[in-house]
Amino acid sequence: MNRRIPIYSMCVVAMSFALSVLSGVGARAVAAPGPPLWHVVDSATDLAQRPAILDGQRSLWCGKYDPSWPKPGYPNCTYQILYVDTGSHASNYSLTLLMNVSAEYTYDFLYLVGGGGGAVDPIGSNSVLLDQAVASGLSGSARRLVSWTGSILGSTPGATAINATGGPVSIIDARSISPATLSASILIPAEHRAL
Repeated sequence: MNRRIPIYSMCVVAMSFALSVLSGVGARAVAAPGPPLWHVVDSATDLAQRPAILDGQRSLWCGKYDPSWPKPGYPNCTYQILYVDTGSHASNYSLTLLMNVSAEYTYDFLYLVGGGGGAVDPIGSNSVLLDQAVASGLSGSARRLVSWTGSILGSTPGATAINATGGPVSIIDARSISPATLSASILIPAEHRAL
């Protein structure tokens, strides 16, 4: 089964999806420490207060607008979670993302964690389990599938075709450049229904 989801990220454990593509996929923000930074943005939202919409009419964006900042971004020490139920899978599946990731190199990260066990929501808002999966690569049946840090481009090694079936994959770009929107396909083990 293939799914195409545009994604925009400017913060730790954060994503943004074009909502028109999420039909048939259950997605919800999960309670996390601090104020939620998830927003539905469209052309009615002032462009100075949001990132560009990657695809379609609206995007689900994780970030913050603050008039004292030069552009929308994210505060220090934020922890944001988006839960996606991809449905059950009989075999490994591909998730295709249209993404724009800008994370401070080796300080900020975007993580994709699979819940494991084919369960609908095995982690919930349990930050202890999620922290353990992010730090060590596993927590019970949950697994860190992919991590991104830096300004990710289509030329970033491994960024566009990711095979997460053999263990955690790290996508790193240490260049000090602006990120670019890219399409990435991630092969995910079937047991990870919940992302």
